[in-house]
Amino acid sequence: MRAKFLMKKDVSMKIELTLAKMGLTKRQFAQNIGVSHSYFIRVLRGKTKAGTLVATKIASGLKKDVDEIFLITVD
Repeated sequence: MRAKFLMKKDVSMKIELTLAKMGLTKRQFAQNIGVSHSYFIRVLRGKTKAGTLVATKIASGLKKDVDEIFLITVD
C-alpha cells in the first residue's frame, strides 16, 4: 500500500501567502525543496497527488505538519 497526499482545497491560497511572506516565488520554493516547479504547481492546484517524500518536503519547507496541508489516502 502506498500513501498519496492530495492538497487540501483551502490550503493553496494560504501556501501562496506564506511563500510571499517568506519572500519566495513558487519556483524558488520548489527549487529550495528539490521538487520541479511544474510538479509543485500541479500538487498546489490539486491536479496531482504527491508521494510521501514530496509531501514531506513541502510541509518541511513551510514548517508545517503534513496533515495540516494534505488529505492522506492509501492506495
